[in-house]
Amino acid sequence: MVEPREVTPVSRFTGRIEAVDKVDLRAHVEGFVEAIRFRDGADVEAGQLLFVMEKRPYIAKVKEAEAAVLAADGSLKLADRQVDR
Repeated sequence: MVEPREVTPVSRFTGRIEAVDKVDLRAHVEGFVEAIRFRDGADVEAGQLLFVMEKRPYIAKVKEAEAAVLAADGSLKLADRQVDR
């Protein structure tokens, strides 16, 4: 037997959720990431540290450049002495 009763209407939709603001992160240097200082989806402030990069390759390049400066200085001193001779 059919009985009349109240029915709450149900609506179902398919869709997708997309962030309003989105930022693409691009590396300006090569190297390995030692630490990530944010969580995916978290708010970040301008100037906030996001990644910590491995320092060893950069320290090696600085030492290499310092050695090149010392070598150039030595070459200059030798050239000055040869001119004076």
